[in-house]
Amino acid sequence: MSGSVTFTFDPRFPFSDVAALGRKLQTSGHLVPGFTPPSVGYLDIAAIRCAHDLEGWNLVVMADRNFISRLAQACRLGAGTEPDDAQLSAVRLMAFCKAMDLDIDPSISFHELAQVQGKTAALDELAWFRAADRGGDAQAWIDFAFGRTSALTVAGPAPRETADLARPLRRWRRNYVAALKIAGLELDDLKPAARFERLIDWMYEDFQLCGPAALFAAVYFSGRRPSKMMKGLRGNDRTKALAGVRNAAWDITYLSYFADAVQASEARHVRTILATRDDALAAIAPLVLLGPEPEDYRPSLGQALKQWWPAADAIRSADRLMTCAWRVQAEGPRPLPQGASSIEDMTTEMEARLLAWRPATG
Repeated sequence: MSGSVTFTFDPRFPFSDVAALGRKLQTSGHLVPGFTPPSVGYLDIAAIRCAHDLEGWNLVVMADRNFISRLAQACRLGAGTEPDDAQLSAVRLMAFCKAMDLDIDPSISFHELAQVQGKTAALDELAWFRAADRGGDAQAWIDFAFGRTSALTVAGPAPRETADLARPLRRWRRNYVAALKIAGLELDDLKPAARFERLIDWMYEDFQLCGPAALFAAVYFSGRRPSKMMKGLRGNDRTKALAGVRNAAWDITYLSYFADAVQASEARHVRTILATRDDALAAIAPLVLLGPEPEDYRPSLGQALKQWWPAADAIRSADRLMTCAWRVQAEGPRPLPQGASSIEDMTTEMEARLLAWRPATG
């Protein structure tokens, strides 16, 4: 009995083009699979078909605002206007997803846009995303991705929706408090390892354990962190410093939704790929897959943190986080602060402290 499996494709299926798009996307550094990829690659055409047709897995691409915004921009380009690199990346992603019949999940992208640019801009962009997602066949997107055509055939935006995208997400509000705490500890005169220890102690004793925020901090507090994780934190313009913390809270929230998708994958039989053009987010996202011990060809969290920390500090930080997670699991999650120490009060107090901070002179 043969162990091989043969898949058939419609003769019109642009196999070589789609395979090339998959390789380009997979090596771009902008996609993070929330599962252990097969040896041939997680965007290999046959691997996707095998996972879907034989094993029943659906594959979903969770895209951040960078990808979704560039996709909307590409739809509005005039004929003859070449897309820039970021827009072209978004076009390639959409072309591949359309060809392979994969869903693109914009996740919280439009909520982030509404907070940054206002609800009108977010609803406008959502309309263009809907048009791109539903309109145009795969071949048209492929041809544009390869520069064979001068414009996309997206017939205008979809009807505008009425969702309240500007309303703050409860999860983002929690992550914003965690991001403010991370920023405050970064500005304190502490050693990096001590900053992380104090963050975990604060989460356990006075707040909630926010795993994605802790992973963000584990990289941010290191001496080798990616740039622009919290823009302008030590600058003279404290308003920009606060905006940088708010942006970090969005990054943490993407991590949070990605972590949830990974955790629920078995029950839902859905595998998720995070698509982001944020280098720091792409670097941190794989950490949500890791545990205290190596497994499934993955390192332990402590081993993975060694790329940012000295070995001893990496192991110690990972152990502290895992110990806290085990305690929370045994005791049950704590409710968010109420009353005098409510989320609103904590946010106001931490924002005021951040705005009042001044760089040392002399």
